Amino acid sequence: MRTNDVQVRHVLLIGLLASLAVPPVVFAVTGLISGLSPFETASALVAQYATSRLNLFIMGALGIIPFGVLGIALVLVRRFSPGTLLSRLALGGGLCIVATMVWAHWTYWRLFLPERVAPMWPHGLELLIGPVFFAPVLALGGLVIGWISERTAASP
Repeated sequence: MRTNDVQVRHVLLIGLLASLAVPPVVFAVTGLISGLSPFETASALVAQYATSRLNLFIMGALGIIPFGVLGIALVLVRRFSPGTLLSRLALGGGLCIVATMVWAHWTYWRLFLPERVAPMWPHGLELLIGPVFFAPVLALGGLVIGWISERTAASP
């Protein structure tokens, strides 16, 4: 293992923080873009945390799933390929997860705000499908891209 390598637990901690930060940040940006004042956006943000349906904390907690998959993949890479620098792999996978979560939340919240009325079926599914199904697959794809990048950088 290289001494400047990233620890898997650090990747998971950053993933936890990113997962919990993406929903409120995207909600706030969408609120401001949709014409709500900063006070109305903050009020809507607090109200959305208080709801039982489409709670921003729960939406963020769903984002932990793909980072768990990424963490398991990094542990397996470390075990079976000890010389591999995990930071590029973690960055590739993590960026794919965050991009998927931003896309899913942007897709939904731009329909929800400024009226704060839930759009009709099938909207809202992207908040579940994005982090639970798309993000883990894309994270593994990003991990492979990071692995290719690491291999080409390591070769003379």
